Amino acid sequence: MNRLMKATFLSSVFALASLVTPFAYSEETSLTTAADHDRVANRYESEATELKSKISEHRGMSAMYSGMGKSSSGFTSHCDRLIQAYEAAAGESSALADLHHKMAAKLKN
Repeated sequence: MNRLMKATFLSSVFALASLVTPFAYSEETSLTTAADHDRVANRYESEATELKSKISEHRGMSAMYSGMGKSSSGFTSHCDRLIQAYEAAAGESSALADLHHKMAAKLKN
């Protein structure tokens, strides 16, 4: 991987990390009401939605680069790696949202 590709990849990793921002430890441990859990679940759902948008965007770019021939294969690989990372992060965010909705439901009963 050349220097430009490494720099692009690293900047993308940092961008992904900024999207998947964990809640502060104190916030996660102070969730005591159903509303608290629903609020956190909604935040994770929003995060998953943003990540799914990024997946769609990078799928389009990957397809575009694929049609440009071998000279753009590095960009195609870059997009494909980001798609995998975004899919994993979106899955985790969705799972956490479901978990918090279940916790909220338990507290409502």
